[in-house]
Amino acid sequence: GVAQGIAGLPLFSGLQLRLALFAALILVSIGYVTWYAHRIKKHPELSSVHEEDLKYNSTLEAEEVPLMTARHKSVLLMFVLTIAAVIVGVLKFDFYINEMAGLFLFCGIVSGIIGGLTAGEIADAFLKGCGNLLFANIVIGMCNAATIIMQEAHIMDTIIHFLAGLLSGLSPVLTACGMFVIQDIFNILVPSGSGQAAITMPLMAPLADLIGMTRQTAVLAFQMGDAFTNSVTPASGTTMTILSIAGIPLRRWWKFAIPMLGIWWIVAFVVLFYATAVQIGPF
Repeated sequence: GVAQGIAGLPLFSGLQLRLALFAALILVSIGYVTWYAHRIKKHPELSSVHEEDLKYNSTLEAEEVPLMTARHKSVLLMFVLTIAAVIVGVLKFDFYINEMAGLFLFCGIVSGIIGGLTAGEIADAFLKGCGNLLFANIVIGMCNAATIIMQEAHIMDTIIHFLAGLLSGLSPVLTACGMFVIQDIFNILVPSGSGQAAITMPLMAPLADLIGMTRQTAVLAFQMGDAFTNSVTPASGTTMTILSIAGIPLRRWWKFAIPMLGIWWIVAFVVLFYATAVQIGPF
């Protein structure tokens, strides 16, 4: 929506092709994960996290799994209600980070009380959970620091202008693919969708006009470029948080995710070739 607004396009236009793209990406992702799962089931030693799996399985075997009690069910219900409150708050009351953080903090305290923990035990459990995310937060902070340095040094626009200049003289199809590649690489440092749109689209939209490519194609290239490398960049809070909680080292995750990222790139090139060939509109 932000990218289309900057490009002067009707908001959320071109939805049909994006829905087809979404379906294609879902199908190839399911296919890759299913293939990987069958492969690891036959040969567990080929897993990129084989050592972590062995440690986790030995821990499970050593632990006695408790039965679900009424307390457990009540805590689970509290969590579900909190998620529902977040959804309603975001959609109806414009909740953002501070409000959502407050809801989850409230959920943690109430859940601890329901679970029969003392105030000290609730605090200890909270600190233990924070410890799982410490490494992820440090990495995200360092990546954001690089972005801040480029912005404060006023070289961000210069870098984008240089990268956009590399596309001059190319055919519309190659330019569209080049836009996507530049956006996806740039997304490693600036994973914010709206922030990236504000930085890159003022250059990419006029460039599309110059070479006879529709602005809708430029937005499509931006949209895929803004998304794909979120799955591998250390600057992505979501990816780093999930990996930290799951106990998966980033380098092991790359071993699994980068081949899937390559498949997504192939889908992107095919879709951009089609969008350029049919001059997907509007304008």
